Amino acid sequence: MAQNNSNTPNPNAFMTSDTKTELTDSLLHTDFKRVIIGIVCGVVAGVLMLLVSMAFTPVGYGKLWWFQVLATACCPETATRFDAPQSVFLSGAIIHFAVCVLLGLAVGKMTSGKSSVGRMFFFGIVLTFLCWLASNMFAPDIFNVSALGMISEWHRVFIFGSFALPLLLMMSFVKGEASHA
Repeated sequence: MAQNNSNTPNPNAFMTSDTKTELTDSLLHTDFKRVIIGIVCGVVAGVLMLLVSMAFTPVGYGKLWWFQVLATACCPETATRFDAPQSVFLSGAIIHFAVCVLLGLAVGKMTSGKSSVGRMFFFGIVLTFLCWLASNMFAPDIFNVSALGMISEWHRVFIFGSFALPLLLMMSFVKGEASHA
């Protein structure tokens, strides 16, 4: 007769569904390798976005204008000055890369390695317009409104697209783990 040992885990306690697409499976079972790769892809996409933002600088701003706009959240009176102190650029860089890491983590957590390039491209377009929507809905409460007003709507869409599309396309080439162990 088998002895019931209360210290041994029940192998059926964490069974996953057959479809592997349920939200609970996504939340309960994390492919940590994919999440870390998502964070790295977020940082790489953030660097690409900075390069694009330097190439397409709005009138009246310097090459690091994106850092200055982000820094208006913590130092609104000095961030957009032509002779802004170095702390402005540092705080803008911290905010920029924190958001890149957060979005990379979310994309790594919410996507699977089975997603096609076409599907991830579509998700990149959706993320682009969600970022644009957030820049219109929430950014005026956080950042300097006059700094945002100098950047046209399509310029913002282009800049956000230069982040979202590379992030999701890079993640489409990362394969997930075969099973949740």
